[in-house]
Amino acid sequence: MGGFAGVYMESMLKRDEASIWLKNVQLGIFGMIFGLASAFFTDGGRIRENGLLQHFTWLTWGVVFMLASGGLLVAVVIRYAD
Repeated sequence: MGGFAGVYMESMLKRDEASIWLKNVQLGIFGMIFGLASAFFTDGGRIRENGLLQHFTWLTWGVVFMLASGGLLVAVVIRYAD
């Protein structure tokens, strides 16, 4: 599935003239919907009781920032490396 997702993303980025930021938002929203659905399905009670970001530390936020930056960097490389 990961390989298919990579090929599909590359074809979407190279086919359309939409900005890379718009494409990232589209992909992010798609992932967010399924991620939130999965989180509420498995831990819905805990999330409603303590919130979605329970037990987040500065280290957790650092990892989130690094992964988000990496995703943007990959999108830029795919778009302009050809």
